[in-house]
Amino acid sequence: MAVLDVLPRPMQVLLMTTVLAHAAAPEEDESGSETQAQVRAAACRAVGAMVVVPAWQEDDQFLHDAAHTLITASTAAALPIRVRAAWGLANLGSLPLLPLAAPLLSDMTHAALAASTDHDKCRASGVRALGVLYARLLSLDSRRPTSSLESQVMAALSKAIAAGPVKVRWNACRAAKCVLEAKSEFVQADRDERRMVVAGAFRTVYVCAIDAAAAPQEIVY
Repeated sequence: MAVLDVLPRPMQVLLMTTVLAHAAAPEEDESGSETQAQVRAAACRAVGAMVVVPAWQEDDQFLHDAAHTLITASTAAALPIRVRAAWGLANLGSLPLLPLAAPLLSDMTHAALAASTDHDKCRASGVRALGVLYARLLSLDSRRPTSSLESQVMAALSKAIAAGPVKVRWNACRAAKCVLEAKSEFVQADRDERRMVVAGAFRTVYVCAIDAAAAPQEIVY
């Protein structure tokens, strides 16, 4: 990515707009042509890689456009496009600073929620995105959220932790940790509620430990 950092600004803008245009290209029909789907999937992967470039993280408009593009791509008919879109959303949500408004973060969280229950190839990135995005959404709210979204997020993470491929379960445990840490900031003097948060954290760690001990294959972050 060092090469991208040193490109002249006009060339960076051209690269951004070209990649975003291909990632947002509409499918020709309900299923999409195979060639176009491959191009769009590659463009979504490029967007996911571009958002982690330090110099481009300072471009608020690019991050805003990338978020909208990945949200749209997450509903594509072609699986490869949805897989790359979920990966891109997870990368975008993991940035140290993400200057996006709560409504857009909410849309990203809903897209991640859908990915977390999609094909197994989507779920690993979907649950990772779900954890970081919902935790970030919590941090923007001055009060503890009580919306149905929280119930959906926790249900999706619990389901992913309980069953599925090791990578999905591992990422779900990490996502649950992000959410639990964010939720703990809203827990005030209620001792019983604090105990519930701590108990949930211990249950998550326990499941991760059991999986790590039983899994024969290497866990990929």
